[in-house]
Amino acid sequence: MKRTITITLAATAFIGLTACKGGGGAAASKLIPEQATIIGGMDLGGLMGSSLYKDNKDKMQDEKAKEMMEAAKGCNIDIEKLGSVVFGTDGGENVAFVITGAGIGEEANIDCIGKKIEEKDGKAAWTKDGKTLTLDEGKATAYLVDGKTVAFASKSWAGAVKELVDGKG
Repeated sequence: MKRTITITLAATAFIGLTACKGGGGAAASKLIPEQATIIGGMDLGGLMGSSLYKDNKDKMQDEKAKEMMEAAKGCNIDIEKLGSVVFGTDGGENVAFVITGAGIGEEANIDCIGKKIEEKDGKAAWTKDGKTLTLDEGKATAYLVDGKTVAFASKSWAGAVKELVDGKG
């Protein structure tokens, strides 16, 4: 009974996310492969605008996270004002997630962040071919869907997510 209630609440929260005006959850969930057996999402803007986040932000972020947020802000992406994240997995190594928010999918902003990371770390965080980013030596791929959407996929789901991005799914 407890499990049923938990699953119902999670499903309600997910449906609520995808139905939210401007949340981007519905469109984002269409970029998760149908093989996903676990799907979830979160209203990032709502979370980061909450008093829980604001009151505990410094405790939740290490120095690297703070640097990343500042780099993003310097590249026209305010992490604290993102829209939503939707994720899907089969419970194994196959994972996909989609982040929505103003400027998150703009090539100029992504290039700017990439340059900042390379300046800081001395190496590129990804390789870029058009609107496709290859991360972690090919273990993951990101697709710049539009100016406010980025879809990420593990290596094994990269092809399936690409097809969905291209409208073939």
